[in-house]
Amino acid sequence: MRKETLAEKAYRYIKEWILSGDVEFGAIIDQQELAGRFGFSSITPVREALILLQKDNLVDIIPRKGIFVSRMSLEEVIDNFQIREIIEPTVLQEIALDIPGEVLQKYRDLYEDWSAHPEKLEMKSYLQADSDFHLALLAPLGNSSLGRILETIYVENTRYRLLSLKQRNFGGSINEHLQILDALEARDVTLAVTSLKEHIQKSKIALLMNKS
Repeated sequence: MRKETLAEKAYRYIKEWILSGDVEFGAIIDQQELAGRFGFSSITPVREALILLQKDNLVDIIPRKGIFVSRMSLEEVIDNFQIREIIEPTVLQEIALDIPGEVLQKYRDLYEDWSAHPEKLEMKSYLQADSDFHLALLAPLGNSSLGRILETIYVENTRYRLLSLKQRNFGGSINEHLQILDALEARDVTLAVTSLKEHIQKSKIALLMNKS
């Protein structure tokens, strides 16, 4: 296995830090401070990582002003949900019967465990699992470009939700995921697509209600 480069390690560390929900939108980034935080002897891998993170829309590099954690508005998050409402059901309609059974079982085990033991739930891990679940459902399409687009959308929405929502009732969302799994396991494509549409819409409504 190829050894991870320092720039790749810096990219992974800084990305996890930004996505942790502990960094405010628009916060200034000090490259020297980050190098020290993550144990790098120079800022070179940090600088290289930040260039990559700019491509991920996670940082803004502004000449003669500095480097900042990228901002994101509620309107942008709503736009992301609109993209999801268009793309995800369309793709699922095409590949629902191609999703491996082990993928469905993996997420059934996870969501049933959380449903039975809600004390295990934690927002960061839940939102990561949510993103992974949706990407896994669409993976059989084999379109890496679409996967990257959707992954960026999930990352942006996760950042916003972590920074904006103080409390979250996960029960309804878990049940919605299980309903999608029920339909896929029954090979009922129409019901699976309908359940997915309703889930995305309810997620958007829940976010708006929490922000009102």
